Amino acid sequence: VTDSEGVLAGANLFPNPSNGLTTITAELPSSSAVKVSLMDMYGREVKVITEGNFNSINTTFDVSDLAKGIYTVNYLVNGKATKVQKLVVR
Repeated sequence: VTDSEGVLAGANLFPNPSNGLTTITAELPSSSAVKVSLMDMYGREVKVITEGNFNSINTTFDVSDLAKGIYTVNYLVNGKATKVQKLVVR
């Protein structure tokens, strides 16, 4: 999944790797239905990071309760898979 349409401008995920608070920021061209979720390597949703109608994303979430490993952050915009980023939890 790539952001081929440029829907999420400058999506940032930091710090990465993380063992505590992690922040996501991104700009959208217009108000859109957004769901950002954290998935484990088995494809299971382990956390909904944010969900709603947004012009931009600026949210912080805690990963200190998760097992060490590699996770993916999945971005759905208007029901369409738009972007995937890897997050290392240490």
